[in-house]
Amino acid sequence: MTGGCPNLSVLRLRGVSMHFFRPPLTHSPITTLYLEQTHYLFIGYSRFRDFLTASPALAHLSIHDTLIDEWEEEWPPDSVGSIPVPNLVSLRISIPGTLQHVFSDVLLSISAPKLESLVLKEVPEVHLDRFFQYPGVSDKFPSLRSLTFCDFDYRSEQRVAKMCAALPSVTEFTCIHSPIYPPKILEMMAGRAQASVPGSPTGDPWPLLRTLNTTIDVGDLELVRLAVERRKEMGLPLCFLRINPSLFEEEMDEEEDENLTWLQEHITVEPLVADRWPPGSDYDPVDDWFP
Repeated sequence: MTGGCPNLSVLRLRGVSMHFFRPPLTHSPITTLYLEQTHYLFIGYSRFRDFLTASPALAHLSIHDTLIDEWEEEWPPDSVGSIPVPNLVSLRISIPGTLQHVFSDVLLSISAPKLESLVLKEVPEVHLDRFFQYPGVSDKFPSLRSLTFCDFDYRSEQRVAKMCAALPSVTEFTCIHSPIYPPKILEMMAGRAQASVPGSPTGDPWPLLRTLNTTIDVGDLELVRLAVERRKEMGLPLCFLRINPSLFEEEMDEEEDENLTWLQEHITVEPLVADRWPPGSDYDPVDDWFP
């Protein structure tokens, strides 16, 4: 591999391959990069930056990694915008362990004006606050259209409002979590929870939102209906709803069945199934860390 890999487009690095046995990355044609499972073989900020900037064609990045060892290194405080990835269109991040505050560091460091899709997995309640509150953050990802939460949701409407203000261009939101509670964004759209979104003309979440994908309980169909009715009245209509497939087979009482029927008559309602990643790709590893 010393002569380079001129035809390599997808690279998946795990464990020791972060440090050894990896192909040359400089000026490589790699479009899809996976960084996963270092198991205490931390790559650190500098190597992380080098990985991302070595391939100018990089369009899809998946991170399931702790990245740094805080006993030996801190994420540089002056790193905002320090990792230019000009062609990045989709990004997935999961940071397991005790260093999850690095979520904000990673998002602030990456400069990706073409980013369209962002997937975040298992983010603790407070660890995106610094990103949401950073000055000018609403201009950071101007092309972002799709946002996905995997295995978590916010219970604070104030935090959801900050999120919507930080990422104002979202047209599709996916929230995959245990449906003990309905997604907080749904409660806000239905008017059941109140928090004004800075920068929104009406103070409501995501004026451009047209698609909601989520896992809910059958008892939440009334809440979904209220949200759809309210958004339509405000001129901010939801057009597509994707919900857990089990709801279509579940036994419902008369009111629940009426709510589902109403939704199917007024918007497109479909079963929620996992999309391939990257979007449109034929490569979909079985041992994927993301749903």
